[in-house]
Amino acid sequence: MAKVWEEIAPKNGVPQWKLTVTSDDPEDGVPISVFRGTKDQIAEALADSQENANRHIAELRRSNGRNGNQPAPPKPNQPKPLSPADRMQTVAEMNDPATVDKAVTRIIESAIGPIENLRQVTENAPADREERHNRAAVEAATQFAEETPEWFPSDHNKNTLVRFMRAQGMSPTNRAHYTQAFNELTAAKLLQAKPEEDDETQPKDPQPEPNAPAPALPKAPTRFSSSVRPSEMSGQPPVRTAPRLKYSREQIANMSAATMKRLINDPEFIKASEFYAQQDKPRRRAS
Repeated sequence: MAKVWEEIAPKNGVPQWKLTVTSDDPEDGVPISVFRGTKDQIAEALADSQENANRHIAELRRSNGRNGNQPAPPKPNQPKPLSPADRMQTVAEMNDPATVDKAVTRIIESAIGPIENLRQVTENAPADREERHNRAAVEAATQFAEETPEWFPSDHNKNTLVRFMRAQGMSPTNRAHYTQAFNELTAAKLLQAKPEEDDETQPKDPQPEPNAPAPALPKAPTRFSSSVRPSEMSGQPPVRTAPRLKYSREQIANMSAATMKRLINDPEFIKASEFYAQQDKPRRRAS
């Protein structure tokens, strides 16, 4: 051990000294000890320190029974109370800037256990908070959807609702904020309305039902020697054979407005509608 004496400023006219005790090998982990005062005071402090160190060694030997060379391993993850020798060493380390961090670490571990446990808790805290926040947000959104039958969960509505809540500083974990945002967006007509039941129940590609029976063809007229055709004499246009149509007159007559709106661009629907309209012209003129 290396010992360095330094004379410092006197106190009340009494000479003062500083004794620094260091290890010969700086890598052996032995802390530096610093003592201040008169030489008599420093000698008493050294004697007290040696007494505490001897007491600590005796306690370790008693706790280990016969095997006095192996110190008792501390229980993992448990606080390690400071012994009298540890307290003296901690006080000495606190007075030296080079070892003050070791002293602070020893004090913390004596109260809460290994410092590594505290580091792990601190590192995992943000992830735990984020997981709890996400879980609460999912629960609030699910509750809002279940209690709001007029809510239509389309991608447009979901994105619009979330962006609006963020812009307004609303909390995604607050059930009431979902309802408030929904009401404001609905009043502004920024959300898609829930589809009508007709649109949902009507099949996307309806199967054509059997067409109405085509009118019977008239009997072939008797030919005359005159060049005038019988149709010209009767004043009735020739009857055309009904084409194959996907939609019958009865189907079109019973269709809802929503279904007609959806089929307005269907060529088969347009073809059938125009055909029946042409057939109804003579009836309307006669009436």
